[in-house]
Amino acid sequence: MIVDHGDGISTLYGHMSGIEVASGDTIKRGDRLGFVGNTGFAISLNGGDGSHLHLEIREDNIPVDPAIYLP
Repeated sequence: MIVDHGDGISTLYGHMSGIEVASGDTIKRGDRLGFVGNTGFAISLNGGDGSHLHLEIREDNIPVDPAIYLP
């Protein structure tokens, strides 16, 4: 799933087990977009099941270091 934030900024969410929004929906902070999944490759530690979420922040469709968006 890709969320367009405007001004060339988007976030990509991958390996989700389900999606709760549809293309064209308007969303706001705190809305549930979907569910963490276990598709793709993930190493399970301490008895985990490999569930994870892939997140990318993109500027003009190029992945960037998300640390620049953290306080």
